[in-house]
Amino acid sequence: MRLQKNGDCWLTDRLLVKGFLQLYPFLKPAFVDETRGRKLSFMISSQYTAPDKFCFAQKTLNEIRARRNLTDFAPIDIGLEIMLKQQRRRERKPETDRDIVSGIQFSLGGSAFCGDYPPSIKDVLASANKPGGLILTKDEELYLTQRARLYGLFKETEYRRTIEKIKQALQSHDHFNKILTASRKFRLREIETVRGFWQPACKLYVE
Repeated sequence: MRLQKNGDCWLTDRLLVKGFLQLYPFLKPAFVDETRGRKLSFMISSQYTAPDKFCFAQKTLNEIRARRNLTDFAPIDIGLEIMLKQQRRRERKPETDRDIVSGIQFSLGGSAFCGDYPPSIKDVLASANKPGGLILTKDEELYLTQRARLYGLFKETEYRRTIEKIKQALQSHDHFNKILTASRKFRLREIETVRGFWQPACKLYVE
């Protein structure tokens, strides 16, 4: 986790390969040949896209932080940002720092909501609706909060406080309970009740 936060993605990949070989030690002879070993290492690390995406997002975010304060950026409506970015590309306008930050948040959001990757879930929730973070609907916030609890990312008192705030913000307690119950058992693409950008996006998302 520390390597990923530091953006040390090469070492992250090496640890993925090392962990794989600890699980399947009988495959070590296949790595003796250097050329074949590199190809196999790439194949292994490419199967674990969530750690890679998280690491590269952190690396790029660290580069942005070196020259900008994230409080310079208003919270990101990712659907709107994608549309605006596509328009600027058609007009051949240069990429802005906001484009880069929105791209990072799209990657983190994808691995959190669609990939169910705990470090991304934690990061997205920590910056949700704050400068430089993703704008989430209350449905999306509830879904991620429940997934975070399943992964032990919340202390119980913090979880209950957060859940109560969301419950008060949602007008329908029946709707609240449906999301809460479904989020304990299913990932987002298997749920039909979570309103917001990520519900339809995850049906198209490639992990």
